[in-house]
Amino acid sequence: MVLVPKSIPNFARQFCSKLKPPDGACSSNTKEILSLLVSDIEETIIRSENPSFTIPSLLALFNQCLPICIDEKLHDIIATIVTVMQRLVTFSATAADQLVKGVKLNLTNSSVYNLVLVLAMYSFKTPPTMYYVVKEFQDVVHANSNDIIILGQKCSTMSREIAEALEYKQTPPQARETVRCILSILSVVGAGHSKSTLTFLLTDVAFLKLLSVDTPLDIVDKACAVLALCLRDVDSIELDIDAGDNMPLFVVTQLCGLLLLIGEPPDYYPNTRSNKQGNKSSPSQWCSLCKRVCDLLRLVAMLKLPESIALLNKKAILSEVVAFSMRCCAFDPTDKRMDYISNQ
Repeated sequence: MVLVPKSIPNFARQFCSKLKPPDGACSSNTKEILSLLVSDIEETIIRSENPSFTIPSLLALFNQCLPICIDEKLHDIIATIVTVMQRLVTFSATAADQLVKGVKLNLTNSSVYNLVLVLAMYSFKTPPTMYYVVKEFQDVVHANSNDIIILGQKCSTMSREIAEALEYKQTPPQARETVRCILSILSVVGAGHSKSTLTFLLTDVAFLKLLSVDTPLDIVDKACAVLALCLRDVDSIELDIDAGDNMPLFVVTQLCGLLLLIGEPPDYYPNTRSNKQGNKSSPSQWCSLCKRVCDLLRLVAMLKLPESIALLNKKAILSEVVAFSMRCCAFDPTDKRMDYISNQ
């Protein structure tokens, strides 16, 4: 559709129809609130004359919609909002500036924060082995523990595996593209603006959980790129960490876990997530990701933290990087230099 003044009202109506939940998808109260917000969005588009006014207005309205859609799990509407925001941020400096201002003004009420909350809705873990079996027995959802034990015996499995299958939430089809768009938004916001804008991601569990072998390779790569932006000025980063926490930072745990699971050339891990999805990772992709993860660990080790936490971080990082290096090196067991390595 070519947007000329005469066609804008029709475009606004068509676009806003995608922001209205279908019947039964949410409570009547939620539907009413969303209808009011969608009406404001439509009116903003129709009356649009100046992008410097229209874009901030749209972003503010989208930000009001997001928490509602998250609570009601309205995945289609979230996907639409995130896609539009990604395009606005990519092609409009005004949009990117507006998102940064929101973070500086009030992080927990900002669009960026709400976008990161969306990440918590999606997990890319593969279904447990009993997931599809349990789907065939609909009554098991309301079964008591004895019924689950009986079903386990019938299926020659453990009741614990059935419980895991019951807890598993299948990832909606919109998840992958939605997460990709959110990471693109974070990349634009973090690349051209204040270095401290995305620092909160260093301790955000929903974001850091993307750093997993269960996550598609392209998303892991994008998440690592965003994390690199968070660590651009590592000397000035201040994290609110409790010195009493007797464990490494979660970001360290995730990166070390990722390095452990990707730490072999592609030919030696045929069951990785990328291959399961038909997107075989090339040696160059594998090498690039390994180097990026190692560099991120190096930067995290430089963070100014309470001494006890910093020491735990460095121990975990050193241990995993050394183990990774050993796995990647094809040592000749007949070589006498191996004796030296073993002694060390």
